[in-house]
Amino acid sequence: METPGSWSRETHGWTEAFYCFSVVTLTTLGYGGMTAAHHLARSLVLVEALIGQLYPAILIARLVTLEIETRRSCAGNDDEPRSP
Repeated sequence: METPGSWSRETHGWTEAFYCFSVVTLTTLGYGGMTAAHHLARSLVLVEALIGQLYPAILIARLVTLEIETRRSCAGNDDEPRSP
């Protein structure tokens, strides 16, 4: 059940509208009443959506790789005899 007046499509300016559109694109929530009308705008939305999905995946993969390498190097150092 929706309370009248709880949702508004009015924005306070271009910055807020672009921010809202960007968040909706990156979180893949869906646009509802908003859509990119021009072919260039649709292309930019597609690029943003792809980057928005790939960036966190690549970042997490890189962090996991760094952690694995750190653990391997620490484990390798424990096996070597220490000099007095």
